Amino acid sequence: MKRVRRPATLVAALLALLAATSAEAAAPLVRHAVPGLGFSIGVPSTWKAIDYREVATSDVADRLAKENPNLRQLIQAIRDPKSGVRFFAADPSAVNGFATNLNVVVEKVPEGVTAAVYANAAFSQLSRVSNVIRPIRRQEIKLPAGPSARLRYGLRFSLGGKQIVVAITQYALVRGTQAFVVTYTTLPTRAAKLSTLFEASARSIRLS
Repeated sequence: MKRVRRPATLVAALLALLAATSAEAAAPLVRHAVPGLGFSIGVPSTWKAIDYREVATSDVADRLAKENPNLRQLIQAIRDPKSGVRFFAADPSAVNGFATNLNVVVEKVPEGVTAAVYANAAFSQLSRVSNVIRPIRRQEIKLPAGPSARLRYGLRFSLGGKQIVVAITQYALVRGTQAFVVTYTTLPTRAAKLSTLFEASARSIRLS
């Protein structure tokens, strides 16, 4: 089994903490393509979306950061090409300071690594993180874009002096030597209602 040195699932989850929930599942999905990666995904039409190229030239990022201070650090991460974050979308209407969001992290992996191998490495790493709330549910699934592994777990962290718990849903796909990790983050009270939306968005992923 090939070893994946640094699964992006953990990176994506930690970045997702900086964002936050109020999206309604009824909004139709609009497809967004990430330039240069052959990757596209559908997100609710009411959400604000930014890719790693737009973030340097668009004022959308600055407006989101101004209106949602908890997004500032995540937006800074998108501006850093070394972070691996290539796309970000969020409901601009936060509730209790936390807006439901998704981010896409892209990471280079060794030749021959599959989504299942990648997820195994991610599962092992997440199991050692103290603020990850267990159980970590792992399932191999088939998306239209190809074989995928889905991880679901909770994460506890401090925000503004308060303890916050979020629900994380992640999908990992691998194409060649690139791993794509799509992370959806919301509050636990919204997780059940938004699970259908998250699945629809994940099923809309296209790799070309």
